[in-house]
Amino acid sequence: MKQKRNAQFIKDRVTVMSNGCWEWNNWCNANGYGRTTQYVDGKHKHVMSHRLAYEIWYPISFDKELCVLHNCPTGDNPTCCNPEHLWQGTQQDNSNDCVRKRRHAHGTKVAKKLSESDVFEIRSRTESYQTIADDYGVSKTLVYRIKCQKAWKYLL
Repeated sequence: MKQKRNAQFIKDRVTVMSNGCWEWNNWCNANGYGRTTQYVDGKHKHVMSHRLAYEIWYPISFDKELCVLHNCPTGDNPTCCNPEHLWQGTQQDNSNDCVRKRRHAHGTKVAKKLSESDVFEIRSRTESYQTIADDYGVSKTLVYRIKCQKAWKYLL
């Protein structure tokens, strides 16, 4: 009985989209992931809505130590709670998935002082690293990392 009630809890708080995603209608965190509160072990605990959905629909295979990841048909959708779009994986699986979907910090998300065009200009300049760094207000080390393609690698 508890599982049906919990399944209904999820279903009452989502909108089913044409692509099959169940988009969470309640509170979401800054990254767009649905959040809710569950009463666990005598305490209220914040939980991610997609983790809760996975645990409800797949209680036997649910492993608290693993991450719950999204595999939505039209791309990454952090608000999705459709158990058919969710899978469990390791932290490394989660990191790889994040990079593959380009949700990780890269480019201007990290180096707010530089634009992509700045990076191309830095790579083409021939002055000393310190001169270039002073011109852009960044460190000499960052200029080195950009020029040897260790930083902003996705712009190769």
